[in-house]
Amino acid sequence: AMIPAIWMGACQWERRPLLGGYLFGLGHFATTMLWLREIFVLVPLLLGGVLAIYPALWLWLSQSCYRNLLRSSKHDLEPIADPTRPQPRLSCPKALLLAAMISVCWIALEWARGKLLSGMPWNQLGISQWKQTGILPVAAIAGVSGISFIIIAVNADLAVAFSLYRQKYGWKSLTPLLLLIPVIALVTWAHVNSPKALETKDTIRIAAAQGNIPQIRIFTDKELQLSMEVYDQLSRDIIRKESPDLLIWPETAVPVSVIWNDAYRNMVRSLMADIQTPMLIGSIDYRRPTDKDPVETTNSIMQFDANGAHLATYDKIKIVPFGEFVPGESIFPKLADWFGMGRGLTPGKVPGVLNFEGRADLGVMICYEDAFSQISRQVTLRGAAILITVTNDAWYGETTGARQHMIHSIFRAVENRRPMFRSGNNSDSLLILPDGTLVEPLIDPETDSPFYRGAAVWSVPVFNMPGVTVYTRWGDWLPWLCIAGSFASLVYCLMRWFDRRRRLYAMTQPMGNN
Repeated sequence: AMIPAIWMGACQWERRPLLGGYLFGLGHFATTMLWLREIFVLVPLLLGGVLAIYPALWLWLSQSCYRNLLRSSKHDLEPIADPTRPQPRLSCPKALLLAAMISVCWIALEWARGKLLSGMPWNQLGISQWKQTGILPVAAIAGVSGISFIIIAVNADLAVAFSLYRQKYGWKSLTPLLLLIPVIALVTWAHVNSPKALETKDTIRIAAAQGNIPQIRIFTDKELQLSMEVYDQLSRDIIRKESPDLLIWPETAVPVSVIWNDAYRNMVRSLMADIQTPMLIGSIDYRRPTDKDPVETTNSIMQFDANGAHLATYDKIKIVPFGEFVPGESIFPKLADWFGMGRGLTPGKVPGVLNFEGRADLGVMICYEDAFSQISRQVTLRGAAILITVTNDAWYGETTGARQHMIHSIFRAVENRRPMFRSGNNSDSLLILPDGTLVEPLIDPETDSPFYRGAAVWSVPVFNMPGVTVYTRWGDWLPWLCIAGSFASLVYCLMRWFDRRRRLYAMTQPMGNN
């Protein structure tokens, strides 16, 4: 579906590639993130307007490469539409180079989108292939970027090949398809390195309670009481029925601190005294590093043993801009009043690895941290055998936001070849196996809706690990190669631009005496 954008924007004499790329990006991001209207009706348009900058830069750079490859330095000062001169043609080798340039520039800018200004890697191109088991193993080699590369390379190949075909090159029009060689090699490499089966050394039975409680910005005592009653009852019922090894409550299941709120703390103590089951609880926490420091508020996961003793806490590292903090609020405090959600959280500093009774290390993440592949990589490198995400997508109602969020978790499981367990507040509590298979999503038995109040138990395997994947070990090696290729493309375009300026300047100077 990117062929039209590449053909019209990069392979034609389009005068406004920045505008064309921007509208292309705005149309994509504003619609796929339409679920953010639940926060504020203009958020999809505003966020889409920022993220559209990346496709705009991509199309501009792609067209710059096309123009410079199409016309040699010997002829690039000649009139473009001079009927007395033969029209420039893109040679077959240069067409192959152009397809490569278009592809690497997309990957480099997609990587930059996930890093700059706090980062927003949501809905990378490769995410769209979450059901395609034939290419999903590529994520274990090159991450989502590897799958994005497959998509953009195929689209760029076909668009550039069509450009050659229109120039009547005949069978030579297929030259750009040589770029598919590294694509085929990448897919083959992924399948060769993908184990057919993993040996299970232990199984941990994990229960998740999904309250499906609507979210509001200002929580009242009535909503607080409802949340405690719902999670207390769901937990007692599932423990009595299934006797799991571990019980998990999602991110801010009850939106007060389980440590500092008396009513909540007493409810949890009473529950744990009865069920005698270890728990992970998503909770707000408060702390003051020293007496002179202000109180810090964190979004955390708290680990309790079967006797109710607090063992460890993980603080969310990647906090959400404008949801959990406002960029620049330390310099302009008024920004928090205008754009904030009524709280400014302090980010954690250490990746979350919690040991579960000596049986397995759990790599824990909170909310959209599972959209950032580097976080799951870090906990895996620290020894995590099971990845766990607790999340609260109830802010977005029954929209596609929760579904999109769950899809990102699939790639974290495949990239690191670890099972991923999700505990959601309103939907998509389930187990994801290392090959991307979804196991028993918690759904309404009558309507099959994922937006459901209930609890269930999953048997989560702990594998005899064959080691870490190529992606876990080497991370974003492919984006870095593409960044180098994009930088080379940019330098090439700049050198041609400076050379034209130099020759134009020389042509305008009067001829003087020697």
